[in-house]
Amino acid sequence: MAAERHPPRLVVLALEHANLAAALKATKASEMVKRLELVEACFPAGLVMGTNTAVLAGGYMLKAVVSPNPKVTDIAVLQMAITKLSALGEAGMLIASRLVNWVPEIRIGEHKKLDARMRKIIDKAIVIDKSSPSVTLVEPG
Repeated sequence: MAAERHPPRLVVLALEHANLAAALKATKASEMVKRLELVEACFPAGLVMGTNTAVLAGGYMLKAVVSPNPKVTDIAVLQMAITKLSALGEAGMLIASRLVNWVPEIRIGEHKKLDARMRKIIDKAIVIDKSSPSVTLVEPG
């Protein structure tokens, strides 16, 4: 798609956006540093899973919530473990069926390769929306 020429006011708008995006990135990083500093100061023994509460001066309380964040490190090993659990009988099969949440994810590259007949079938089950645009300001020169 060819680039179009736009009035100079759009350069100002683009620069404002770029500055805000940079400020947001810096603010997010600063917020995380300050959050970790605050947690370290209020909970020197460390945090436990769940809600941690610190009583502060002036009637303030700080709550720090720690949630489990499980991740699969190896799909093949996980599938083997699920198979072994299932082999333990009815209770094992029940646990195996409920333990892992398999989330379907559409691979857009594969979707683009579908012929019209296949696309008509799958498109009844999915919706492809546009994401928010990513914006990069390319400076002249």
